[in-house]
Amino acid sequence: MTISTLLLVGCDPSPKKGADDYAFESKEFEKTQLAIDFIVLKDQKEFDQAARMYAPGVEGLEAFSVIQPDTTYCKVFIKDPKWKYVPEFIGHEVAHCIWGRWHPKRDAKDASQGYRPKDI
Repeated sequence: MTISTLLLVGCDPSPKKGADDYAFESKEFEKTQLAIDFIVLKDQKEFDQAARMYAPGVEGLEAFSVIQPDTTYCKVFIKDPKWKYVPEFIGHEVAHCIWGRWHPKRDAKDASQGYRPKDI
């Protein structure tokens, strides 16, 4: 009589989520030398104005970035910590500057539920 044992080690099919509730899916590109401008928005009114200009139709933003895949420049829009402190989203947006649109499955899911346009 032969007894076979199958061990599955480290076989978690879903990536772990960070403090921002996002999981890293894939790299669109990778940049290690960047010029990043941080735009600190002082209140909800300022934040909403910038979001309407740079991320129209996207709901539930805590921060956002404008990436230019063909350059080393990136612009990150964050909330003033005296208004609302959300450091996990600063890192999230810097990750976009480094790796581009790294959560396309989450974006597609959000688009299907009406939280964002399909082309952003």
